[in-house]
Amino acid sequence: MEDYCCVYCQEKDKSFSKLISESCPEHPNGKNKGNHFAKQSPHFNQGSLINTNITLVFSCPGQWEKIMKKPVSGQTGTNLDFVLKCLFNRKKIISEEFISRYDYRITNASHRVHYQKETKDTEDKDKEFLYSDKNLFRLCQETKGTEFIICFGKVAQDIVKRMKDKYNIKVKLINVRHLSFQSINHIKYTDTKMDNTLSHTQNRLFKVAEDIIRQSKISI
Repeated sequence: MEDYCCVYCQEKDKSFSKLISESCPEHPNGKNKGNHFAKQSPHFNQGSLINTNITLVFSCPGQWEKIMKKPVSGQTGTNLDFVLKCLFNRKKIISEEFISRYDYRITNASHRVHYQKETKDTEDKDKEFLYSDKNLFRLCQETKGTEFIICFGKVAQDIVKRMKDKYNIKVKLINVRHLSFQSINHIKYTDTKMDNTLSHTQNRLFKVAEDIIRQSKISI
């Protein structure tokens, strides 16, 4: 797995939590007047510090994430933006002004890149790796200190639940479907009230946002 890297001084460490807990000699506020700030990677985005109340977990990075070197870079990312805007407009979970999905902490159940042309699949199905102490510890580090973890898709839900149980983490889990078209197109029109000002895709994504809001009220 690649090292996490500070944006300001290029300091690197394999431990995310260790890196951002240490002072940075090149911090914009002055030498050692703030901590390191980690870069994005294909599987991970630290987000701004004011938004650490939620972490968004997907399954694994794919081709677009590899190219852009940041998570949820393709159409799934565009769909995520719409869901986050819905949550902000309803003033649920998200209270800060919404600008970009990259304001928020994002990670994946697996850090390994998977897409058809390279790996002949779009999911990391290696359960020996996914369930390994190394992978669960990585995920624990990357979600540390958050109040809500929103898991998109069954792989994320499975791995996050195992991580939570293994380390006895007190965090509220919210489980919803993945935001790929293949997944959201299974939401039937009869399952949601149609808003004629929105596209069919947006109406389906609005349903996902409503599901997140509903679960946030009862999550334990």
